[in-house]
Amino acid sequence: MESKLLKYVEGERYHNVFNFKKESMVKLIKYMFQFLNNDKNSISEGDLKNIMDSLACMYDTLALKECQTEDKEFINDFILLCYNVGLKSQNTGIQGRVEAVRRITQLQGSMIAQIEISQRQLKYMERYERFCPPALEINKSYLANLQERLK
Repeated sequence: MESKLLKYVEGERYHNVFNFKKESMVKLIKYMFQFLNNDKNSISEGDLKNIMDSLACMYDTLALKECQTEDKEFINDFILLCYNVGLKSQNTGIQGRVEAVRRITQLQGSMIAQIEISQRQLKYMERYERFCPPALEINKSYLANLQERLK
């Protein structure tokens, strides 16, 4: 998984999607894999800040941009790595931030689908609004009379 993450970061797509420096992300990924493979269970404040900043960057990106499938694959692999680091170091801050990124990744697809459905419905309603047969006009006045009587 390490090579897959590093390959994505080194590619052009990473630069176009994320605002987190490429060199910093490469160092962070390598550090997290080293951390998981050694006996140390604590993370320095600086490394913790870098992990939290990278997760915040991903959250912001997902909130503001539509991500492609390969971007989401990178994000899912990266948050899995962060989650494992959070488990090993018993840091609930990392785990909470990972959960937030995971949720917005899942929601982004459904939000985009909802926007597309809403756009189709809007077009349908615009066409329907222009179509008003005479019988509908009669029904409108009948309904207005009924509402007055019910008051």
